[in-house]
Amino acid sequence: MRAIIIVFALALAGCSKTGSQQKFTNVQPIPPAPEGFKPVPPPPPGLPPLPSGYVLDAPPVGSFKLFPTKNIWTQLKLDTRDGRIWQVSIAVKDNLPSEQIIQPTPQTKQPYIGRFTLEPTQNMWNFIMLDTSDGRTWQIQWGTNPLAFPITNPQP
Repeated sequence: MRAIIIVFALALAGCSKTGSQQKFTNVQPIPPAPEGFKPVPPPPPGLPPLPSGYVLDAPPVGSFKLFPTKNIWTQLKLDTRDGRIWQVSIAVKDNLPSEQIIQPTPQTKQPYIGRFTLEPTQNMWNFIMLDTSDGRTWQIQWGTNPLAFPITNPQP
């Protein structure tokens, strides 16, 4: 950063009021980015751009994400755009793999990737789904009779 400022200052100092330009012989190239540096990805479509200097602290999330449960044969699949959830079970002995819908209805009219997330609770059968945009929450219960119901009142 210091090298960029120095080069910029030298360039300004080298131009006279008449507009003549000097040839600089001692200019250093800008060094490459440090190893492992990754630029901040743009926001999802439909969202305003991030303010200048704002840094995302998490990698982008895909439309769907699997959340492990404490049961090694079962995971929860979340559509991070609209809050729909499925219980996904892998094959065990004679049982075939399956998907069972827990929350069939989209929970927003303004979906975007990463809007919803799931957090486990101390009860292995329950998760809390959070709408990261407006703070609404749902209790998600998986198992043989899965349920999903709001914890907070729906926003208009």
